[in-house]
Amino acid sequence: MYNSDLPLWIPEHRCGTYADLMVVNGEPEFNGDRTDEILNPLLVVEVLSPSREAYDRGAKFRKYRYLASFCEYLLLSQAEPYIEQDYNGDRQISDRWQWQVCDRAIGRSEIVNGELIDMENRSAKHGYIAIILSAALFNCVSTRKLNAMFDSSTAFKMKSGNKRSPDISFMAKERLQRLDELPDGFLEGGPDLGVEMLSPGNTVA
Repeated sequence: MYNSDLPLWIPEHRCGTYADLMVVNGEPEFNGDRTDEILNPLLVVEVLSPSREAYDRGAKFRKYRYLASFCEYLLLSQAEPYIEQDYNGDRQISDRWQWQVCDRAIGRSEIVNGELIDMENRSAKHGYIAIILSAALFNCVSTRKLNAMFDSSTAFKMKSGNKRSPDISFMAKERLQRLDELPDGFLEGGPDLGVEMLSPGNTVA
């Protein structure tokens, strides 16, 4: 993942351009002998501004599509909860892109049976209890070198495809040692310990 400090090079246009954020799948490919111009972004993210919005939606997107690796484009609004996604899962066959938009505020969420479930905001009491429990568990885990704890922003991908985010979770070192490093995406399988604090909006599911 790279921020706007590193430009993209588009050979067909013989020009470089800057994305607000880009993600590369695997090792980055650079322009010739240079090490400051990337050729193989998978995902590009642009934060829209009044002065650049038309360019980001139009000419810049057309330029990005000359890059064979490029298959997903996200446009984020600064002014409101609004995200546009352009996606093409098979660039080798077609230049037909799918477009969708998310224009409502979504906080913490889980995917259950293919449906995005909004987990709603929690109360001050809920957050306070979560911090107290997290501190106590972290002290136990760190002093015994048991390995890693995660907060509610971390999602675990179940075999069913569901993605769950406990309030507090722990994964033992025996499992994490199989990984070279913590992934940027989801952790596979459930945690060794998951803690949920019930609130009025919770259900058994």
